[in-house]
Amino acid sequence: TALEWRRKIVNIQPTAPDDAAALAIAALQFNETEMAQKTLESVASIGSESAVYHAAVAQLAELKKQHSEAESHWQNAVRLDPSNVNYQLQHAIVLIRSEELFKRATGRATLEQLRNDPKCRAAATRALLSDSINNRPDAPRLLQLGKELQGYAEATFNDRIAYLNLLKVLQDPAFFSYLTEIEKDAISKASDLAMLFSWMKSSGMSLLAVDFART
Repeated sequence: TALEWRRKIVNIQPTAPDDAAALAIAALQFNETEMAQKTLESVASIGSESAVYHAAVAQLAELKKQHSEAESHWQNAVRLDPSNVNYQLQHAIVLIRSEELFKRATGRATLEQLRNDPKCRAAATRALLSDSINNRPDAPRLLQLGKELQGYAEATFNDRIAYLNLLKVLQDPAFFSYLTEIEKDAISKASDLAMLFSWMKSSGMSLLAVDFART
């Protein structure tokens, strides 16, 4: 497995912080939190100048809900590898959850910039949409972000459901036409169809779901 392969590399080069960080990140993907922590601790004294090390520690901190530590390590990852847009994205996401107004504003500004990058525009838009829903509910802004997100080529069906839900909650006139569009698209994929039925049921639209199932 990828985890075993990473472990072998670290055993060969136990003092290489980038390799140790890569092992820790792989361990987190397999929910091996203890392994990740021990691996990172083993190179803590030499990992301060490794962006990958800081990114790994930040991910572990987020998992443990240590937001201040996560913020600090993402900041260091960005400092050491400023061209890495994923580090910028993760740092910005942490910042918009801060209790400090300046940090939240900085995070939002970064996410807005990242929406111009095709590699992370969807994730940046999702973060801004979530932030707007939780902190600054503004119907036109929510609809704008939701519409742009579901229109990206890399958007998921879940993104489309989220936009559909926004239309419903905001009682937008476009709701039923968009629901019809999604129903047509969902037919071709069982998982999408199941997600749509689940959403309709949880949204108090069971009768519509039954009618749709009969068509």
